[in-house]
Amino acid sequence: CSIYDPGQPDAVEWSGICYPEGNDRLSLADLLTFAFHQGIATGAVNKLPNKVYLAGHFTRADFPAFKDFQTVSKLIGSVRATFLSIDNHIPIQYWFPDDGPVKIEVVLRDTMLLTPATSKSLRALGDLVGVPKVVLDDDPVLEKHYKENMDQLLADRPELFEDYAITDAIICVRYLDQLIRQCDDILGWRKVPATLTGIGVDLLMQTWKAADLDPLEMIGKEEVVVSYFNKRLGRHEKRLVDVNIREVDWHIPLATECYHGGRNEQFWFGPAFEDNWTDFDLTGAYPTAMALIGMADWRSAYVSLDLDQFTHRTLGIANVEFEFPEHVK
Repeated sequence: CSIYDPGQPDAVEWSGICYPEGNDRLSLADLLTFAFHQGIATGAVNKLPNKVYLAGHFTRADFPAFKDFQTVSKLIGSVRATFLSIDNHIPIQYWFPDDGPVKIEVVLRDTMLLTPATSKSLRALGDLVGVPKVVLDDDPVLEKHYKENMDQLLADRPELFEDYAITDAIICVRYLDQLIRQCDDILGWRKVPATLTGIGVDLLMQTWKAADLDPLEMIGKEEVVVSYFNKRLGRHEKRLVDVNIREVDWHIPLATECYHGGRNEQFWFGPAFEDNWTDFDLTGAYPTAMALIGMADWRSAYVSLDLDQFTHRTLGIANVEFEFPEHVK
């Protein structure tokens, strides 16, 4: 655990492992209670935070282990097959005899969604932050066996079991610590975004604002007033919503169909002849191409069948058909 609180400048990191009695699983509140108690008992902190980032590496493997998973799962979302908080937080409430109820907001984050594409493993993440992941055994076969049977590792080598478990948590905390500091330096706020690309979006918004550019105009949208019926109040009300300008909206279906990203295929079934095969990939291809796009004049969009009008500087989409040459198998 690590804490960010200007009111506790002397706070330090702390850690611990809780062994539940019997086969009972811990609830999310149980885990946080244990963590807070450890922090206060060891003198690491003297006050409880009112907002907590609960981080894991591939939370889909860890989070369902909570006893109240079925309840708290309704308050989290799913991105790229793992769990995290998107729009909501998980509310936890503690009751203190002297101070009454204390509410804590728990925000779930997955470091897998906050890492570069080349550093998705926890081992790679540990290398990034200078905390090597613990090796369970020099023999790869035995290490794999222990990873698949952690209860046996606990029975055979309890100290190694604890070192392995705590180190995994330390790697996540160290990485979030770096991420928070970078967000503070780049964006001026201390928080952990849901995904790595979220930092880019916020930075883009700040850049547009600094250049006195309207974000809606930049992406071909406009703000309109719509009327809707408020069932709770029993009357019609008005509100502002963001919609595509009509010149953009006409072409959205084709643009959506065009956006499928890269695609690699092999049109050869079964064993191929022996040769040196090369798969070419352009580093930074999408950002480089997008950097060629100037200020889009959305309201001047038009339809053309002239292929010469589609150049490397054209912001356009097209419906095309093609065939391979005869000599291509």
